[in-house]
Amino acid sequence: MTSQNDPLPPRRPITSIWDFAVRAWRPTASWVCVLVLLVNGVVLPVAQLWGVTVQPLSWADLSVFALGLIAAGASRTVEKIQGVTS
Repeated sequence: MTSQNDPLPPRRPITSIWDFAVRAWRPTASWVCVLVLLVNGVVLPVAQLWGVTVQPLSWADLSVFALGLIAAGASRTVEKIQGVTS
């Protein structure tokens, strides 16, 4: 069992753009999903109060982004359970 005072393991340095892309795909995809949901759920409804008429995505289209966000989180959880570090 680890203590809260144990130091974190050292992180590998990023050695190339490919190494960065391999490590950063999940956070990038997650932030894209969050931004799409934020724009469609908050920004566009508020913008309609000022007369801006923009057609938001349907809930069927937004479900793809929500499921993508859930899948990215679930895959990281599985990797943590298996002991995979990135």
